[in-house]
Amino acid sequence: MERLVVDSSILAASFLETDRFHQESLKFTQGLETGSYTFHVPNLGLAEVISAVSRQSRTNRLAMLARTIQSLTDCEQTGVMVLYPLNRNRMELASSIAIRFRLRGADSVFAALAEELEIPLKTFDLEILDRFPLANRT
Repeated sequence: MERLVVDSSILAASFLETDRFHQESLKFTQGLETGSYTFHVPNLGLAEVISAVSRQSRTNRLAMLARTIQSLTDCEQTGVMVLYPLNRNRMELASSIAIRFRLRGADSVFAALAEELEIPLKTFDLEILDRFPLANRT
């Protein structure tokens, strides 16, 4: 089982069929379902995913949000997704990474978790892919 830090861009795309990365994101979520992956995600990631789904859902918005929240809850409860709080040490590491790699605040939180756990960060975010060495999309 491969351990991955997964950026909210991948999780959100898996719920949003109109997202240009939807098909590519399914590789990760299907790997999660088959036991190929364990996702490691900062708590902040859940808020970002729910926010993205809320903003981008055109029809059946409430049903889509309910499905997203239930799916994320199920992933956490079954242990295929591990959530991490933004404690003092992670906040300081994220701040350091934001400075070193010129990343945005939320992006630096995901990068900090990848660096802390010494595992890859999967993302579709071009800025993260360009600047953070542990980031890749495949």
